Amino acid sequence: MSTIKLLLEIIRTDIVIGFALYSILYFSSLLFISDKTKIKKFDNDACKIIVYIGVFYLFITVFGNVLYYFTTTKEKQEQFINVAFGLYWYAYFIELLFPIVLIQLLRIHFIKRFLIFRIIISLIFAITVQKILIIISAYNSHRLFTSNYPNFSSFLPNISIFEVIYNLLFKVLLFMITVFIFNYLKQFITKRI
Repeated sequence: MSTIKLLLEIIRTDIVIGFALYSILYFSSLLFISDKTKIKKFDNDACKIIVYIGVFYLFITVFGNVLYYFTTTKEKQEQFINVAFGLYWYAYFIELLFPIVLIQLLRIHFIKRFLIFRIIISLIFAITVQKILIIISAYNSHRLFTSNYPNFSSFLPNISIFEVIYNLLFKVLLFMITVFIFNYLKQFITKRI
């Protein structure tokens, strides 16, 4: 089960954020490159990849939920059923389907053309409802225990700017390697057929 959670977290935080950062690089490079045919073809494949990854994310999420249901105790199974089909069933399914539906919007050419839509979609996909609740509760609990205004630096991890740059470059490279592998496999399969 932890492997499935790790895979979902890699997709959410590394590949999708890598797509957002790649999109920034792509739109920046369009200003300086005269022959745009190859880079536009690569970008088209990058958008296809992120859409396929969204479908894969849905499949892994459903598989993980089914696996969790059948590998837990009866009490946890009842809790799972109550969450998924209880009073607030719609919240469970909105949280499950909203990121996937959001990433599928990249199939629409109008949305795919603009950088701002790509970044917004990627950030909403990467930030889950649980993370938003953790941030809000951390902010509120911090505000309760201090009489002064909150110190936002206490919410940030203690990392250097080089670690941030390294992490962002890693995410872009991971996404671009994924697109290169996709292109290679696509060409390999079309040559075999």
